[in-house]
Amino acid sequence: MIGSVDVLFLPVGGFYTIGPEQARKAMKSLKPRITVPMHYRLSRMPVAFNSLSTVEDFIRRDDNLKKLDGPSFTVNKADLPEKVLVIIPKLD
Repeated sequence: MIGSVDVLFLPVGGFYTIGPEQARKAMKSLKPRITVPMHYRLSRMPVAFNSLSTVEDFIRRDDNLKKLDGPSFTVNKADLPEKVLVIIPKLD
């Protein structure tokens, strides 16, 4: 039996990892309670990283989304959301 996934750190930038569409498929398959996208292009990156997708390329209009004011957060099992939550830490 496969256990459930509470928190999924998911690469979404493509090029070196899976891109936004493949990441969406993984998220749909794994059904995590919280997804944290990672490995995507930030505005301050050099042009050498322009081949990476942005986090906006991954986000959908209907996502239950929480954009943080800082780069870290804490998750308690008792506070896990019922509906899938996409958390975007502030990295820029």
